Amino acid sequence: MSLADLSRVAHYSRGYLSKVETGQKPPTADVARGCDEALGAAGALIALAPPQ
Repeated sequence: MSLADLSRVAHYSRGYLSKVETGQKPPTADVARGCDEALGAAGALIALAPPQ
């Protein structure tokens, strides 16, 4: 899945997701959850998100 596709499915901007992907911004639990669901990662991305 491309970053553009992920941004549409997860409802976050491509620019923001790019910053998360490259480590410029930490993922929030909501972003991790949205991306996890969009990618079918079965909780793997949620487990990587920093605690809030």
